[in-house]
Amino acid sequence: MQYFDVRDRDESVRLFDELDPSLIVDVDVVGDVDQRDLRKIGEGCCDFTIANHVIEHLANPIALVEDMFYITKPGGLVVLSAPDKRFTYDKKRDITPFQHLLEDYWNRETRADDSHYLDFIRKVLPGGEEKEGKALEDLLTLVWKRREHVHVWTTRSFRGFMFGALDHLGIQAEPIVELDGDDTRFEYFSIWQKAESGFIPSLLSACR
Repeated sequence: MQYFDVRDRDESVRLFDELDPSLIVDVDVVGDVDQRDLRKIGEGCCDFTIANHVIEHLANPIALVEDMFYITKPGGLVVLSAPDKRFTYDKKRDITPFQHLLEDYWNRETRADDSHYLDFIRKVLPGGEEKEGKALEDLLTLVWKRREHVHVWTTRSFRGFMFGALDHLGIQAEPIVELDGDDTRFEYFSIWQKAESGFIPSLLSACR
């Protein structure tokens, strides 16, 4: 098993000083998912791929879905979870529309727009609405370095996102385990099995 992250363990320990360092694992592969570095692991080489509470931090969530299934072998498993905003500090934020995520994919976004992080500051952080000038700039820089939540879902909207993304990408997979926010009181958790054939014909994917 290999661990992939955007930064090494030492940097994460420094940046997230509120966490118990013993819970932060050593990283085998350092790379940026938004730069499509996950694909460097190799096509169809993984029995399973896990991204727990990763996708909400990314500029291009549909690209993550594509790349996770790319590195997972036919018949393999893709494990994905995301916070259900109803039970987290994102509760005041708006759900990210699927069309917005499609446009991020089409535009090959690799960096989240500052508007996402400003929304996080104003609707999540205590006193965030009052920040301005240099104080706001410094806070925005810190929030970006920590890659706080960019996109927001509920269980229902995330399921819709997944089925929409798979259909757009022409990937054939089905959920074999699902836990929704009403059960977990925190997140939508899912395990998807990639079909043995892996992909289905798609007009959209053929035109990319």
